Amino acid sequence: MPLRFIARYLMNHPEIIDKLANSYPFRRAAQLGASLFFKSQGAGLSALQKTTQVMETWYGKTTGPLAKRVEQAVHQAGKTAVSADEKLTRMKRAMEDMQKKLK
Repeated sequence: MPLRFIARYLMNHPEIIDKLANSYPFRRAAQLGASLFFKSQGAGLSALQKTTQVMETWYGKTTGPLAKRVEQAVHQAGKTAVSADEKLTRMKRAMEDMQKKLK
């Protein structure tokens, strides 16, 4: 019951949400979350690339459906990494712009 009251109070007061979002603990939590996301994305991409290298050394240049799927996954992961970097830079620019406007 008290948790519901607190949640409703926060949802109806955007000033409080802004203050919390600009506080150090929330910013730090967001930084850590983004860091973990990008590190795991990079680890997944490197694991896919290593898998294709192992497949090529074991079986030569495979052309079966599994090899095609792995190749497509590596290609898609590369696209996602680039677009995620672009999104991160856009978010940083937007945050800087908002901070300039608030000053």
